[in-house]
Amino acid sequence: MKEQNIIKMKIVTSVLFSLISIALIIIGFTEEYRSSSLFSGGLGGLAVSLWMLRSVWTIRNSQVKREELIISETDERNIQIYRRSAALAFIASIISTFTASILAALFHKNTISTCLVILLGIQILSYFIFRMFIARKL
Repeated sequence: MKEQNIIKMKIVTSVLFSLISIALIIIGFTEEYRSSSLFSGGLGGLAVSLWMLRSVWTIRNSQVKREELIISETDERNIQIYRRSAALAFIASIISTFTASILAALFHKNTISTCLVILLGIQILSYFIFRMFIARKL
């Protein structure tokens, strides 16, 4: 059962990422966003999501790779590595968002600064909400 959940989540993630990438490609074709990087970002995202989907299908068809995936996903050491790296990445994103908002304010880009401060507030608020949820769950 655990094996099917892992494979299903990987498929759902790659399909969702593909749909977002296709939407970026379509938006990048419009006249308003033609000079932006939405089209190229969408192409890159589509390539990555198709690669992820291909790797999931090969895992699904191979018994050896499926067993390796289950072992690597349920290994306590790999789970700790994932959690610590996610926590450090979150801290780095908060610091970089805060730094970017200060720099935008210093260069008199008030709209960008305001958006970055709102993003920073959302990040910190989500951190505390998830922390309370996980504390109650444990």
